[in-house]
Amino acid sequence: MIKFLRTMRQRWREMVRLIFHNPTMSLEEVDYDTYWRSRRKEGASALNRFGEYRADWIIGRIENGAAVLDIGCGDGSILRHIRERKNIRAIAVENSDVVIGCLKDQGFDAQKLDFEDFESVESLPEADHILLLEVIEHMKNPEKFLRIIETKARRSIIFSVPNSGYFPYRIRLLSGRFPMQWRVHPGEHLRYWTLADMRRWLRDLGYLEFSTLHCYEGIPLLNRVWGSMFSMGIIVEIDLEKSRS
Repeated sequence: MIKFLRTMRQRWREMVRLIFHNPTMSLEEVDYDTYWRSRRKEGASALNRFGEYRADWIIGRIENGAAVLDIGCGDGSILRHIRERKNIRAIAVENSDVVIGCLKDQGFDAQKLDFEDFESVESLPEADHILLLEVIEHMKNPEKFLRIIETKARRSIIFSVPNSGYFPYRIRLLSGRFPMQWRVHPGEHLRYWTLADMRRWLRDLGYLEFSTLHCYEGIPLLNRVWGSMFSMGIIVEIDLEKSRS
């Protein structure tokens, strides 16, 4: 009970922040390599609760011996978590030379990819499962990217996005302000989905029939009853084996 009350107090603080906080916008161009150089000095980062939840959810959906390709993996914290608990061949993909060096130091098969250069996807190896965790909301054309990356996945594509229907975001809209999903610059996220939007989007792409959608984080218990309103994130598994059968 005490643990539950502490969790609720933490979630309440987060909700208040999401409703009222307005970060200071950086007017300078954000250099991805510089950012990761500073992060690398701090060492490999630990998973936050969002990342740990996503990683554990994925572990239940992949098999031992599988090749797992994580696109936009950051410093590899989720892949590390999965690799420590499952016998997988982990392939890490990022767009920064600094991050690639960090990933190779950890023993990952690491490759560089420009996420907006769709032709460069051809250089990626095939894998049983492809991960796109908190990635596609940063893309101009995630629809085209999914279609192309599908050719590299043998069994599934798993991706996650923030739930823009989370009720603190709805309160911001009712107060005349857009949902706050950036930290340094408003251009960090280019696309937004609610749970209803995600279902419609997957249906239009022809994936919905073969997809599992799961809402997570946010308000405990309520996020299980009314995920579209009380969850902070959406994670999706597209079962490509079913779609191709």
